[in-house]
Amino acid sequence: LGHSFIIMVLGISGILFSLKKMFKERNYSLLMLLTIVIFYQLSIAFFYNLGRFRAPVLADMAVFGGLFVWGIADNFKNRVMRKYLFLALLGGAYVVFGAYSLYQRYYEAMVMEWVRPNGTEIATLNVGEKCIFDYGPMSFGNWMGFTLKCGDVVSKEFKVKNLNQSGKLKFMLFNAEKKGSVLIKINGIPHRFDLDKGEDGYYIVPVTLQDGKVKLELISVYGNNSNKEVNLSIDGQRFYGRSEYNTEVVPFEWVMRFYYTDKE
Repeated sequence: LGHSFIIMVLGISGILFSLKKMFKERNYSLLMLLTIVIFYQLSIAFFYNLGRFRAPVLADMAVFGGLFVWGIADNFKNRVMRKYLFLALLGGAYVVFGAYSLYQRYYEAMVMEWVRPNGTEIATLNVGEKCIFDYGPMSFGNWMGFTLKCGDVVSKEFKVKNLNQSGKLKFMLFNAEKKGSVLIKINGIPHRFDLDKGEDGYYIVPVTLQDGKVKLELISVYGNNSNKEVNLSIDGQRFYGRSEYNTEVVPFEWVMRFYYTDKE
């Protein structure tokens, strides 16, 4: 949040404190300012939830923050108004410091399924190549490792037009020691991965989708007794119902992405 949290807390407090003036007294100037804040913030929250993109709305929030400070100065001796000011300040602090955690835990997966039902698709720097995935950013996500046992099968569905599309699969595979190697069948083709040779734990392999899916079956893990373990990464804040573990749909998404060239 940096130093902007002061403006944000005071701004949200000012919005809460000014609700009566905006709606009951029909202060259209404040309503217009509130509309700008809401729609701009929604556009950022849905698509680019990064602090630097919120900077343009800080000026509007500063206006509401100024109204809140003015409210304190103008009503300091009024016991009833002091109560409302205090409640507004508590509400502003909660929204800034606590509401996003609540949203992350209970609502983010549902909201992202609504706004991006097919996941995220981007164009890469390679001409004509696209990349599709269902997980969110590591910095804001609930990423964790999911330990696999020999014989486990995981699958990931990608929402592409051609259900037998050829391309490349990128996924994260690791253990705590970054030692050993694993043998995995990917759509029936065996691949061996040395766990000390990935790029930050990522591996890329050629693959052809089968009914829009890739299936990974862990065949064996090579190493000493301390590192005979391997993990796939999951994002617990995404749930599209397109990830499976041993044929059962799981309440998260595997951290996997599919690169392909759409020839249409």
